[in-house]
Amino acid sequence: ENDGSMSSDDWNKWQMATQYAIPGEVFVRGTEEGGQADQLGIFEIGDRLRGVGELPFVDGGFEQAINLINRQPVKTVFLKLHFDRISMPKPSPTSDEINSRSVK
Repeated sequence: ENDGSMSSDDWNKWQMATQYAIPGEVFVRGTEEGGQADQLGIFEIGDRLRGVGELPFVDGGFEQAINLINRQPVKTVFLKLHFDRISMPKPSPTSDEINSRSVK
């Protein structure tokens, strides 16, 4: 259930991405505004975490993901996160959009 922290559009993306999730999988639900992930803009709602550093991530849940991140060497400057993205269907164009394309 949406706790109000996500827009309805984001909530729909989350629902679609996680509808077939297996317990223990970790998905991006959002990023902290102004944080590094937000600034890089590479994550989308529904992206699934597959690995941290050189370690594969298999159904360990959020706590395991944090544990793997915290186990990286202290002097680590860059952290490689492996993730995959479930393709989301593009919304159908509205009749106004279709008409505006044909009128030039």
